[in-house]
Parts: sequence; structure tokens; C-alpha cells
Amino acid sequence: MKEDVERIANLEDTYCRQDTVMSQPMMVWLMDTVDGSGRDAMRYLSWADVYLVVYDVTSQLSLQYAESTLQQISAHEHHLCARQHKCLLVGNKTDLERYRQVSEADGEKLAKRFGAMFGEVSAVDESERVAALIRRPIGALLAERAKRRSPSPRLYSSDSEIASSASKNSFSTSLKNVGRSGTLGRRSKSPKSVDIIKLSTSKKTGSKLLKLFHN
Repeated sequence: MKEDVERIANLEDTYCRQDTVMSQPMMVWLMDTVDGSGRDAMRYLSWADVYLVVYDVTSQLSLQYAESTLQQISAHEHHLCARQHKCLLVGNKTDLERYRQVSEADGEKLAKRFGAMFGEVSAVDESERVAALIRRPIGALLAERAKRRSPSPRLYSSDSEIASSASKNSFSTSLKNVGRSGTLGRRSKSPKSVDIIKLSTSKKTGSKLLKLFHN
């Protein structure tokens, strides 16, 4: 049993959601990454359009790890990838204010240093706030791409697969867990619905990656 739990903790989670941002319907895929020996960070970074770097406001060590992740993203953007990206630094667990070790000002300062957006949330009871926060970098990225007349983001799945997974409504109100996998593209046969985007940093890197698919 213990081995099974450890094995699952070492596999990333991938979720999908049909949403509408800036009047544009799209499929948003979120990968909750994991850290460990043999993991290729560049594989994650090359996949995403938006990077969410999450730290725990009750842990200085968590902020240090977030800084290291932002450095990796910065190096990737400037030297390895010509596509536009957006980055959002998120301070999580604001409901534990009495245990806070990282001030909001320190988080904002770090975000500004790397040109990232910034916000604080409590994933426990602020699902609408979390969703609104995540839409910020998506909207900013879409606005920039429209301004520069860039082509739509590249598709990493077939159009038929996206169409079959999309709801008939303008957007669904939940994310679907499409399976834990060590490789992109593998999905479970029976996705699980979850009410909110989980921002837990337990045994995770604190990095959440978003991929956008236009309908």
C-alpha cells in the first residue's frame, strides 16, 4: 500500500476544463507537475502556455523553491522558446494567516523581479477567487497574441478529441481529472470531477501549467 501511494505521488495530475475567456471559448488543460530524479523540467515548460507557480505563505522554504522555479522558466523563455507565455506567482493558504512566514509584499516583490503576475488565495474556500486569478494570465496572453496577430496556440491533441470532450454549454463548471500519467496524452477512461483547482503543494513542485486550445 505504501509503495502504491508513493508511486501515485510521483505522477503528475492533468485536468481539463471548457471555459470562456475574453469571449473566446477554449479548452484549458492544467498539469499539476511533480518533482523527482529523472524528471525533465524542460518537457513541462515546453508544453505550457501559462505557468502557475504556487508557494505556501506559511513556509519560507516554499518561497525559495518558487524562486528557483521562476528562474527555470525565465531561462527557458529567453533562450529556448520563441512562443509567448505568461507566468503567475500564487501565494496559497492565506486562511492560515496566524502561521504566515512570507509577507504579501515579499511575494509581490519576487513576482515583479521575474515579470510575473501575482496574487494570494486560500484554495480551501475561495474557488471563485482561484478561478478568477487563473483567468488573469490567460486573458493577458490572449490579448497579446491578438495584438501581435499571432497564430492560435499549437494543438497537442486532435480536434476530434477536443470536440468529444467539450460540453454543449459555453463552459463547464468543473475540472475533470484526465488521469495520472508519466507521459502526456494518456487519460483515464472515467475522469473524475473536482469542484475547484487544487493548489496543494504536498509532494508537488508547486508548478501548475496551463495549455490553451481554441474551439
